Amino acid sequence: MNSGVELLLRKLTRFINGGGRVKVLFGDDFDISESAGLRQLHSRNAELRLFVGSMNYHPKVWLFDGNEESVSIVGSSNLSKPALTTNIEVNVLVRDSGFTKTQIDFFEDLWDNYGTPIDEDWIDHYKDREEAAKSETKYKPDGTLDIKASLRQVRSFVKSWQKYIRRPRKKGQSEYWRGWYFAPEPATFDDSKLVELQRVVAAILTSMEYREKGMVGLSPEYVDQIVQSANITYKGQKPMTRTQQGRRDLFIRQHKNYLEKLGFLKVVDRTGPVVQITKAGMRLAASKSKDRRQRLFAEAAHGVRWAWAPKLDCVRFVIRLLKSLPRKRLYFHEFSFFVIHADHPKTFESIGRLTMMFRRLPSSTKANFIRDAEASLAGDLRSRGIMAFEHYQDKAIEFMRSLGNIPGVRFHEAPGDYAESYLELAHVRKSEEPRRLVGELEAS
Repeated sequence: MNSGVELLLRKLTRFINGGGRVKVLFGDDFDISESAGLRQLHSRNAELRLFVGSMNYHPKVWLFDGNEESVSIVGSSNLSKPALTTNIEVNVLVRDSGFTKTQIDFFEDLWDNYGTPIDEDWIDHYKDREEAAKSETKYKPDGTLDIKASLRQVRSFVKSWQKYIRRPRKKGQSEYWRGWYFAPEPATFDDSKLVELQRVVAAILTSMEYREKGMVGLSPEYVDQIVQSANITYKGQKPMTRTQQGRRDLFIRQHKNYLEKLGFLKVVDRTGPVVQITKAGMRLAASKSKDRRQRLFAEAAHGVRWAWAPKLDCVRFVIRLLKSLPRKRLYFHEFSFFVIHADHPKTFESIGRLTMMFRRLPSSTKANFIRDAEASLAGDLRSRGIMAFEHYQDKAIEFMRSLGNIPGVRFHEAPGDYAESYLELAHVRKSEEPRRLVGELEAS
């Protein structure tokens, strides 16, 4: 372990037990923070928060605020054992209370606005990520692939996220074992879905209530008006009809949530909810072609973030992975077992290695692994509902279909055998690419 926490642990423990407070804001961008050190701090009641801003977090600042004096240490040292013992580092001790107060104010701003509290469950999850990052292809002395070693690593990664299904754990307010998904319910963001959402946005924008206030509450009466005006459907080809839940509940669970997820709509008051159409939503309402809608969807998909993976751009991650794989393809089980459980851009290398390990397993070994993994997953999920396992599979396949609506990516569906369904990188004309992907696809 390279963490320097153990060198300070005795003094930190004595300080905390004596009534002092220790607050640590750390980042996870550069593989420097270690789960072992975080666990030691957490066990001694130090307050820990993860920096979740979109920027890289790189400061090395120590702030001490006492009754009689406030001092700062600013320099190059991380809280690592080499930094505290053997490295050549440069740090400055500042005994200026005014300067330190400014630094503390800055720290508190980051703490309040960019820090998310972590707990023991989060540290367990972080340790799993560390283990996955160690995955590397093993070979026998004769140079042939070590199948058993590869299988152990693949199995270890899958078990690491399946355990959160058996015992759901949370990171902040969001469960993170579910993996990626665009929509709260299974839904494919193909052009028919985008046209449906376009009609909803247009109906809201042209309604009298919205034109008067620039925002609107989704009351049952208002939703009935929008449903009728947009002629939208809910699960199937029939016009959306009343159910035991009511049209308003279905509308909010489906169309409102889809539009919010893609950034076409924002909720200004969740008690209503009261909603407002964004500039991107206005562009969607005005779009007149499939090509334009696809471009808007691609740009919106880049903005999708999860509370448990705020730095992960899933579209960029998938395209980069497709570029690195033979035949530029990503099959269903590779996607559902590995890719949708990535939680940070830096996990790209380990996810790629795990995908290739899985792909290189002998057919019989791979088939047995899939059977065992899905049987375990089905058993865990069906305790939550008779169709929970199928629902999980639906979300994965619907996500793949939706990504197939990104210019430059194609989804090939194998009817009756989802295992043979795959995403692939397609060659497209530059004029067909959304602005966010130009140049990225050209490098493939």
